Amino acid sequence: MRIDFRINAEPHPKGRPRFAKRGKFVSTYTDEKTKAFEKLVAESVKDVQIRLCGPVKLSVLFLHKRVGRLGKGGREWAHTCPKDCDNVIKSVLDGLQVHAVTDDKQVVIIEARQQYAADNEEPHIVGYLEEISHKI
Repeated sequence: MRIDFRINAEPHPKGRPRFAKRGKFVSTYTDEKTKAFEKLVAESVKDVQIRLCGPVKLSVLFLHKRVGRLGKGGREWAHTCPKDCDNVIKSVLDGLQVHAVTDDKQVVIIEARQQYAADNEEPHIVGYLEEISHKI
């Protein structure tokens, strides 16, 4: 089984946990920008009828907004992007966990690329989740 998804938004990394003191207790929470992005991700797979239950492969391409210093042209590697690829993966996985997978620890293979969009493209994310065999 395979679940394809597309998110029409600038990739957003998982924010650092925030802490708030409430009386004698300290609680952690996720910042609003990260929550909003994870909600967008969840909405991209909300029509999925079946959750993936076994080991899963995630393949994803993050296309970031093209920066002016690159000039016009096609896609380029985003090796100078200030957004860490692993943190963007975390926020995508947390959003996918709402409808597509039972738990993000099911993901045993990750293929991820970060690129700057071509000058005629909007930033977005495309990818898929695919159940894989239990055997290697």
